[in-house]
Amino acid sequence: MKRSLQNALLNLKVLVTRFTAYRSMMRDTQRARSVQLGLLQRILRDNAQTGFGGVHGFANVHSHQDFVEAVPVQTYDSLLPYLDRQAHNPEDRALVHEPFLFFNITSGTTSASKYIPVTQTALKALQRSQDLMVYLQQKAVPDAYNGKVLGIASPAEEGLSEHGIPVGSASGRFYKNMPKVVASKYVVPYEVLEIKQSDWKYYTVVLCCLQHRDITYFATANPSTVLKLIDVLNERRADLWRDLVNGRVEGLDERFHDAPEKIHACIRPSADRLAELEPLLTADEPMGFDVIWPQLRLFSTWTGGSCGVALKAAQVAFPAATEVVDLGLIASEIRATVTTDPATQSGLPTFQDNVFEFVEKAKWDEEEPKFLLLDELTVGAEYYLFITTPGGLYRYHMNDIILVTGYEGECPVIRFVQKGRGACNITGEKLYEGQVIEALELWGLPCRHVQAAADVEAAHYLLYIEPAPGTALDANAASAELDSLLRRLNLEYDAKRESGRLNALVVVPLRTGALEAVKAHSVKEGQREGQFKTVLLQNKLDLSFDHEAWRQ
Repeated sequence: MKRSLQNALLNLKVLVTRFTAYRSMMRDTQRARSVQLGLLQRILRDNAQTGFGGVHGFANVHSHQDFVEAVPVQTYDSLLPYLDRQAHNPEDRALVHEPFLFFNITSGTTSASKYIPVTQTALKALQRSQDLMVYLQQKAVPDAYNGKVLGIASPAEEGLSEHGIPVGSASGRFYKNMPKVVASKYVVPYEVLEIKQSDWKYYTVVLCCLQHRDITYFATANPSTVLKLIDVLNERRADLWRDLVNGRVEGLDERFHDAPEKIHACIRPSADRLAELEPLLTADEPMGFDVIWPQLRLFSTWTGGSCGVALKAAQVAFPAATEVVDLGLIASEIRATVTTDPATQSGLPTFQDNVFEFVEKAKWDEEEPKFLLLDELTVGAEYYLFITTPGGLYRYHMNDIILVTGYEGECPVIRFVQKGRGACNITGEKLYEGQVIEALELWGLPCRHVQAAADVEAAHYLLYIEPAPGTALDANAASAELDSLLRRLNLEYDAKRESGRLNALVVVPLRTGALEAVKAHSVKEGQREGQFKTVLLQNKLDLSFDHEAWRQ
């Protein structure tokens, strides 16, 4: 009865989203350019009296070209003085006309973490895109929400900034504030997301999930989280069995959570589930999610960039019927897309809420690159992305490269390819991260972790690989095959190899545990654990983690 009520309420919410937000979005794709220009004028008008708007003459901007001429491309550092002013004195609308509700923290993939302000208007836009995501996922996989839901997010609040403003994640805030009837479908209570130590957090996540056989939907930003959960499931099965039987997380106390008893109270497996789990948790055979959650229908995660490497290894653990749908281009600065085409893992930009500009990838380094609106792009081409948001980001350089996979009316359908930093050049070949990822996909061996590095001194690329468990890696054969694939995918790479200016790629196998070591190092350096990502291709001298220490 309870399950029926939960599903009925969810279906009602999805139906409302279909006839409101979704229909509105699809209708506006036919006039996307005018929607964008109208939104730009509204943002300029609302913020004309701010410090930033005054300095850059928002009141005198009447066209996109005016905007380009009045406002240079912005970075976090260029916006920071205005952000700091408003954060220190909320009455001083230095950056945006609305007050800051809280700060989103960036993952810290390519630099130190940044504090991105979230306003009421920005939060409403995020909620709308969240509702659209749920509708589109149910449209793609109709039975995805029939059972229980496993969702993992960063906490809503992780402390206060130096200005006294809450710091956390918007996704965590949505998770924490879900209506009770919706929250009851989720197998991981919000309190678990607040556990301060990651090993304890992921252990408790697995413990909570094991109680339920009928999980049909699983969402986490990074697929490497799946690998972590599988490790916990197989390496700590004796502890998991003990804690399931005892109904508490042995050892979890106030050191790791402010109210551990709230978490202990959630460990209540049924007698039937215990009987089902006992032979699994007391045996020695490796387990995957296919055994634990045989009804899993949808896994939603990042599929692009370096995340695609971990995804290939993670998918082995799922039931054969589980479908993968990209979460969309989501960053702390913006939810840039909602996935409308699971076949290509592409989606529509959130063009009703944010203004998008693009520069062709090959032309970004020109002295005066041409900035394009979303109806001016070419299918099959790659572009750098720049955003203007109602939350105070103006012509902000995301350093993301996107691919246009199609069009819906005047609106492009796009997919994240890689961070802009993911390119190296030893002898003029200009190798991109996306090309390395494509070579790995064509090669086909599942890997837990991959790091490509340009060794300028030796004039070759290194490819550090931690293979998936049970996977044999022949380093010499892999080196030859991957080098050949890169030659096929990059004509300049091939030319430099042919001339002898560039030496053959070298694969370096890594010991088991390298991925977790990289993650721990990245978190220590300031990256958010819940949004862990790597720049897959870097100069060897720029690598902060010592991969050489993990050679087999």
